[in-house]
Amino acid sequence: MNEIINIPTTMPAAVMHRLREADQSLTVPTVSGPVFPRISSNRRMFSIVESGADPIVIKDENGNPVHQLDVVILGANMGVYKTFYAKGYDSKAAVKEAPICWSATGEAPHPASKEKQSDRCATCKQNVFGSKINPNGKKAKACSDSKRLLVVSPDDLEGPIYMVNISATALKSLNTYHKFLNHNNAVVQQVATRLSFDENSDVPVFQFAYVGALTQEDFNKVIKRLEEPEVIEFMEGTLDTETDAPRNLGPDPDDEEVQTAPAPAPAPKAEEKPARKGFGGAAKSKPAAETKPTPAPKTEDTAVAPDISDILDF
Repeated sequence: MNEIINIPTTMPAAVMHRLREADQSLTVPTVSGPVFPRISSNRRMFSIVESGADPIVIKDENGNPVHQLDVVILGANMGVYKTFYAKGYDSKAAVKEAPICWSATGEAPHPASKEKQSDRCATCKQNVFGSKINPNGKKAKACSDSKRLLVVSPDDLEGPIYMVNISATALKSLNTYHKFLNHNNAVVQQVATRLSFDENSDVPVFQFAYVGALTQEDFNKVIKRLEEPEVIEFMEGTLDTETDAPRNLGPDPDDEEVQTAPAPAPAPKAEEKPARKGFGGAAKSKPAAETKPTPAPKTEDTAVAPDISDILDF
């Protein structure tokens, strides 16, 4: 991704600095908190998973499961989420076992871990590359890393916030996308991002793509979301995760039934229904910049989007 993208905005330097701090949270793996519902990606479909409720498959206006999802990323938590399962994680098991050792920071096992494998993650034998051999014969780490993002729907920026788990295999794609935005002096909160699946992978692995820039009005809404206490705590890693042991970090089984409201009583005159918002709603995200990004000159490796460079110089 070397294209120049056009991100129009007129943010003061102090506000952009706050956004930069939130944006930089994407450079490290993250930790989850117990306050957000999440978006699952089982069977290459997206589902909304809330505590105590069955997963609800996100479907388009025609009732078909979606295989790509546009989101606005608010940020990620500053930390590494690590999990080690005694017998490895079995996504097909009827009852998912909790990891016997896990860390919410990537520095040391969480106090709630049943069988701590080491005092420090850096010196743990389960954290060594090659401590696990995948079914395809490739080396990996027995203790897996993951990243947690907070996202909102582009057409419902003031609506629910969801958590998305990014597996270790998708971190490279996220890192490439993040560098692409930073290369253009943009932060992830300024744009709509498309989540899709790597067709060459045997398991659901996320890919990330630029959709377009948000309008200034929408961008202001995103900035306000970043000031919410739960979001700040999530990105600073201060949420209380003492009871947030990862009981099931793998894909959740999807519920084929989408919960819908009862059909309204027949009216003598046909009325136009308001467009639904949020994930699975009929309304589509419409960022300000809908055209394809202009490719950067091949001879240039440091292209800068000129319309925002003046406010990104701190």
